[in-house]
Amino acid sequence: MKAANRAVENWDSYWTVHSYYPHSTNQALDAGARCIDHGQLVDDATMARIAREGAFLSANLAGMSEDLFKHPYYGNPANPAHHKARQFVDGSKDFVRLVKEHKPKRVFNSDVVFSSREFFRQHMDYEKYISGQWFGIHDTLVGMTSRAGELARLTGKLNPYPRKLGVIEPGAYADILLVDGNPLRIWPRLVRIRVGSRRPSGPKM
Repeated sequence: MKAANRAVENWDSYWTVHSYYPHSTNQALDAGARCIDHGQLVDDATMARIAREGAFLSANLAGMSEDLFKHPYYGNPANPAHHKARQFVDGSKDFVRLVKEHKPKRVFNSDVVFSSREFFRQHMDYEKYISGQWFGIHDTLVGMTSRAGELARLTGKLNPYPRKLGVIEPGAYADILLVDGNPLRIWPRLVRIRVGSRRPSGPKM
Protein backbone atom coordinates (compact mmCIF):
# COMPACT_ATOMS: atom_id res chain seq x y z
CA MET A 1 0.00 0.00 0.00
CA LYS A 2 2.88 2.37 0.70
CA ALA A 3 4.31 1.57 -2.73
CA ALA A 4 0.91 2.30 -4.27
CA ASN A 5 0.81 5.59 -2.41
CA ARG A 6 4.24 6.61 -3.75
CA ALA A 7 3.19 5.67 -7.27
CA VAL A 8 0.01 7.78 -7.25
CA GLU A 9 1.84 10.70 -5.62
CA ASN A 10 4.27 10.58 -8.54
CA TRP A 11 1.23 11.10 -10.76
CA ASP A 12 -0.10 13.88 -8.52
CA SER A 13 -3.16 11.75 -7.77
CA TYR A 14 -4.69 9.72 -4.94
CA TRP A 15 -5.83 6.19 -4.21
CA THR A 16 -8.80 4.68 -2.41
CA VAL A 17 -9.30 1.35 -0.67
CA HIS A 18 -12.17 -1.06 -0.10
CA SER A 19 -12.08 -1.40 3.67
CA TYR A 20 -14.65 -2.24 6.32
CA TYR A 21 -12.94 -2.91 9.66
CA PRO A 22 -10.80 -0.67 11.90
CA HIS A 23 -7.51 -2.53 11.36
CA SER A 24 -7.64 -2.50 7.56
CA THR A 25 -8.88 1.10 7.47
CA ASN A 26 -6.07 2.29 9.73
CA GLN A 27 -3.57 0.32 7.65
CA ALA A 28 -4.73 2.18 4.58
CA LEU A 29 -4.65 5.57 6.30
CA ASP A 30 -1.13 4.84 7.58
CA ALA A 31 -0.08 4.20 3.98
CA GLY A 32 -1.64 7.44 2.72
CA ALA A 33 -5.09 6.50 1.39
CA ARG A 34 -7.25 9.57 0.78
CA CYS A 35 -10.61 7.80 0.53
CA ILE A 36 -12.18 4.87 2.34
CA ASP A 37 -14.73 2.96 0.26
CA HIS A 38 -17.29 1.44 2.63
CA GLY A 39 -15.90 1.67 6.19
CA GLN A 40 -19.24 0.72 7.74
CA LEU A 41 -17.70 -1.47 10.45
CA VAL A 42 -15.11 0.97 11.81
CA ASP A 43 -15.06 1.97 15.46
CA ASP A 44 -15.26 5.38 17.10
CA ALA A 45 -11.51 6.05 17.09
CA THR A 46 -11.14 5.12 13.42
CA MET A 47 -14.05 7.29 12.32
CA ALA A 48 -12.57 10.16 14.31
CA ARG A 49 -9.26 9.63 12.52
CA ILE A 50 -10.89 9.61 9.08
CA ALA A 51 -12.46 12.97 9.86
CA ARG A 52 -9.37 14.44 11.57
CA GLU A 53 -7.07 13.61 8.67
CA GLY A 54 -9.51 14.90 6.06
CA ALA A 55 -9.90 11.58 4.29
CA PHE A 56 -13.09 10.96 2.33
CA LEU A 57 -15.65 8.31 3.22
CA SER A 58 -17.54 6.65 0.36
CA ALA A 59 -20.04 4.24 1.89
CA ASN A 60 -22.96 2.66 0.07
CA LEU A 61 -25.93 2.39 2.41
CA ALA A 62 -28.27 -0.19 0.91
CA GLY A 63 -26.19 -3.03 2.33
CA MET A 64 -26.77 -1.68 5.84
CA SER A 65 -30.56 -1.82 5.69
CA GLU A 66 -32.75 -4.58 7.09
CA ASP A 67 -34.62 -4.36 3.80
CA LEU A 68 -31.72 -6.30 2.30
CA PHE A 69 -33.24 -9.46 3.73
CA LYS A 70 -36.36 -9.03 1.63
CA HIS A 71 -34.22 -10.15 -1.30
CA PRO A 72 -34.86 -13.88 -1.91
CA TYR A 73 -31.13 -14.62 -1.97
CA TYR A 74 -29.95 -12.63 1.03
CA GLY A 75 -33.10 -13.40 2.98
CA ASN A 76 -32.67 -17.16 2.72
CA PRO A 77 -30.66 -18.61 5.67
CA ALA A 78 -29.72 -21.56 3.46
CA ASN A 79 -27.44 -19.27 1.45
CA PRO A 80 -23.98 -18.40 2.83
CA ALA A 81 -24.45 -14.78 1.74
CA HIS A 82 -27.34 -14.47 4.21
CA HIS A 83 -25.03 -14.93 7.19
CA LYS A 84 -22.40 -12.60 5.76
CA ALA A 85 -25.05 -9.94 5.19
CA ARG A 86 -26.41 -10.46 8.70
CA GLN A 87 -22.97 -9.91 10.16
CA PHE A 88 -22.56 -6.78 8.06
CA VAL A 89 -25.93 -5.26 8.93
CA ASP A 90 -25.55 -6.00 12.65
CA GLY A 91 -21.98 -4.72 12.70
CA SER A 92 -22.88 -1.36 11.17
CA LYS A 93 -25.50 -0.37 13.73
CA ASP A 94 -23.43 2.58 14.98
CA PHE A 95 -22.29 3.82 11.59
CA VAL A 96 -24.83 6.64 11.19
CA ARG A 97 -24.20 7.91 14.70
CA LEU A 98 -20.43 7.91 14.21
CA VAL A 99 -20.66 9.79 10.90
CA LYS A 100 -22.95 12.40 12.42
CA GLU A 101 -20.72 12.77 15.46
CA HIS A 102 -17.34 13.03 13.71
CA LYS A 103 -18.48 14.50 10.36
CA PRO A 104 -15.99 12.97 7.90
CA LYS A 105 -16.11 14.04 4.26
CA ARG A 106 -18.84 11.64 3.17
CA VAL A 107 -19.50 11.38 -0.56
CA PHE A 108 -22.41 9.64 -2.24
CA ASN A 109 -21.82 6.08 -3.46
CA SER A 110 -24.04 3.41 -4.97
CA ASP A 111 -21.57 0.52 -5.45
CA VAL A 112 -23.67 -0.78 -8.36
CA VAL A 113 -21.97 -1.70 -11.62
CA PHE A 114 -22.92 -3.73 -14.70
CA SER A 115 -26.64 -3.56 -13.91
CA SER A 116 -29.60 -3.06 -16.22
CA ARG A 117 -31.10 0.39 -16.54
CA GLU A 118 -34.23 -0.41 -14.53
CA PHE A 119 -32.41 -2.16 -11.70
CA PHE A 120 -29.73 0.52 -11.59
CA ARG A 121 -32.33 3.27 -11.33
CA GLN A 122 -34.22 1.42 -8.59
CA HIS A 123 -31.08 0.95 -6.57
CA MET A 124 -29.91 4.54 -7.05
CA ASP A 125 -33.30 5.87 -5.98
CA TYR A 126 -33.21 3.70 -2.88
CA GLU A 127 -29.64 4.77 -2.10
CA LYS A 128 -30.58 8.44 -2.37
CA TYR A 129 -33.69 7.90 -0.28
CA ILE A 130 -31.99 6.26 2.67
CA SER A 131 -29.10 8.72 2.51
CA GLY A 132 -31.60 11.55 2.88
CA GLN A 133 -33.39 9.72 5.69
CA TRP A 134 -30.28 8.88 7.70
CA PHE A 135 -28.04 11.88 7.07
CA GLY A 136 -30.41 14.60 5.97
CA ILE A 137 -31.21 15.97 2.54
CA HIS A 138 -28.68 18.81 2.66
CA ASP A 139 -25.75 16.56 3.55
CA THR A 140 -26.78 14.08 0.86
CA LEU A 141 -26.88 16.80 -1.81
CA VAL A 142 -23.50 18.15 -0.70
CA GLY A 143 -22.08 14.62 -0.87
CA MET A 144 -23.30 14.36 -4.46
CA THR A 145 -22.01 17.75 -5.58
CA SER A 146 -19.40 20.01 -3.97
CA ARG A 147 -17.86 17.38 -1.68
CA ALA A 148 -17.70 14.87 -4.53
CA GLY A 149 -16.09 17.54 -6.69
CA GLU A 150 -13.45 18.08 -4.02
CA LEU A 151 -12.63 14.36 -4.10
CA ALA A 152 -12.49 14.30 -7.90
CA ARG A 153 -10.04 17.20 -7.88
CA LEU A 154 -7.53 15.02 -6.01
CA THR A 155 -6.83 13.26 -9.33
CA GLY A 156 -4.49 16.16 -10.09
CA LYS A 157 -2.74 15.78 -13.43
CA LEU A 158 -4.97 12.81 -14.27
CA ASN A 159 -8.12 14.90 -13.88
CA PRO A 160 -9.96 14.64 -17.24
CA TYR A 161 -12.04 17.77 -16.60
CA PRO A 162 -10.61 21.04 -17.94
CA ARG A 163 -11.91 23.38 -15.25
CA LYS A 164 -12.80 23.53 -11.55
CA LEU A 165 -15.31 20.97 -10.26
CA GLY A 166 -17.93 20.98 -7.54
CA VAL A 167 -18.70 24.69 -7.48
CA ILE A 168 -21.07 27.05 -9.24
CA GLU A 169 -18.95 29.97 -10.33
CA PRO A 170 -17.73 31.54 -13.60
CA GLY A 171 -15.41 29.23 -15.50
CA ALA A 172 -16.26 26.10 -13.51
CA TYR A 173 -17.06 22.78 -15.19
CA ALA A 174 -20.41 21.37 -14.12
CA ASP A 175 -23.83 20.06 -14.95
CA ILE A 176 -26.45 22.09 -13.11
CA LEU A 177 -29.90 20.75 -12.30
CA LEU A 178 -32.46 23.50 -11.76
CA VAL A 179 -35.63 22.78 -9.80
CA ASP A 180 -38.70 24.90 -9.24
CA GLY A 181 -38.58 25.34 -5.49
CA ASN A 182 -36.39 24.51 -2.52
CA PRO A 183 -34.71 21.12 -3.19
CA LEU A 184 -34.62 20.45 0.55
CA ARG A 185 -38.42 20.52 0.58
CA ILE A 186 -39.24 18.76 -2.66
CA TRP A 187 -36.74 15.92 -2.22
CA PRO A 188 -39.43 13.18 -2.23
CA ARG A 189 -40.50 14.32 -5.68
CA LEU A 190 -36.91 14.37 -6.94
CA VAL A 191 -36.27 10.83 -5.74
CA ARG A 192 -38.67 8.36 -7.34
CA ILE A 193 -38.91 5.43 -4.97
CA ARG A 194 -40.07 2.14 -6.52
CA VAL A 195 -39.12 -0.23 -3.73
CA GLY A 196 -42.19 0.04 -1.51
CA SER A 197 -43.62 2.65 0.79
CA ARG A 198 -42.14 1.44 4.07
CA ARG A 199 -39.30 3.61 5.35
CA PRO A 200 -35.98 1.74 5.37
CA SER A 201 -34.72 0.35 8.64
CA GLY A 202 -31.07 0.33 9.44
CA PRO A 203 -28.33 1.72 11.67
CA LYS A 204 -29.07 3.83 14.72
CA MET A 205 -29.83 7.46 14.06
